[in-house]
Amino acid sequence: MKDPIITVLVATMNERPEWLKKSLDSHLANHIDKQIIVSTFLQDKNISLLRQYENRNQIEINYCDHVKHSKFGYSPCGVYFQINSALHLIRGKWFYYFSSNDYVSETKMKDELNMLNETSAKVCYSAFNVFGEQDYKQKQRTFRSEYSYPAHIRGNYVSDASLVNVEMLRKYLPYRSDLYGNLAHWDLWLRIFEGEGNVFCYNSKPAFYYRQNFDSMHNKRKSAIEKQEQIKKYLKNLLQYNNRNKIT
Repeated sequence: MKDPIITVLVATMNERPEWLKKSLDSHLANHIDKQIIVSTFLQDKNISLLRQYENRNQIEINYCDHVKHSKFGYSPCGVYFQINSALHLIRGKWFYYFSSNDYVSETKMKDELNMLNETSAKVCYSAFNVFGEQDYKQKQRTFRSEYSYPAHIRGNYVSDASLVNVEMLRKYLPYRSDLYGNLAHWDLWLRIFEGEGNVFCYNSKPAFYYRQNFDSMHNKRKSAIEKQEQIKKYLKNLLQYNNRNKIT
């Protein structure tokens, strides 16, 4: 079997079916050789919907129920447990993950692969738009055109739907949710920068559509300042970096 160019991984559990379908369909609409893995549990209310996609050979389903939790040392609950349990299935040269209520533009994969090839970068992160309950655009979020470690510390970067070189990524996996919980993606990004340097490029055209629904846990997450304090607590090299670069 020929390996795909991109592997896309989604962790889901009891998502609203209309949002899950919109999310999967948006990735399938990208006309490029890809592998889509959905990591879930047998008790997911959307199993029948997911199996329809699986029967059409559009996705692969990874069931987390049989995974020994001690294998990863993480709680069996949470998105990063589901992501970590499916990482061994990745066959693509490039990889990204996304939430099951978010979606992407039809040219995201092609546009960002072109950027990566042109710049020789190993990570391409996307500008994104935030949507509410009824697909109403609330605001557009944009970031700096170049990677900045100080801006990263302030919470100015996300890894959801960011396209990453798999060969490099494997050196930094799994996501360390046992230490960082919901900040595991942030920890991964910081470790990549510390180990690889500035290997990031930026797609300024919003290609990632992030849904902030009213009942979402996003509304209960820590503020940027609280996140910064938590990261400082865990990352031993942060204080040394700040001292070297006189970051306040």
